[in-house]
Amino acid sequence: MKVHISYAVDLEDVPLEVGKLIDSCENILRVLHADFDMIGTTNPLDAINKISAIRESLATLDLRLGDCSNILGGFVDLQSKIAMGPTTPPETSDVE
Repeated sequence: MKVHISYAVDLEDVPLEVGKLIDSCENILRVLHADFDMIGTTNPLDAINKISAIRESLATLDLRLGDCSNILGGFVDLQSKIAMGPTTPPETSDVE
């Protein structure tokens, strides 16, 4: 079961925190590469189990990379809004 976690960091630390997540993605990918080397065809049942485990790890990797993309997308959007400066809501008129 997958759950979402959240925690607060300073805005300027967002890229650093995403970098840590990307590092963990790289580690997952390295393990996956090693797992591919371990797949043998001499025992089909063992190969099926290893392939299944690789697919699960790939799904985890995909979720984590999606999280990184979403976090960085939000960061870029917020940076753009900050750069544009404060916006004031349009004035309303009572004239009909």
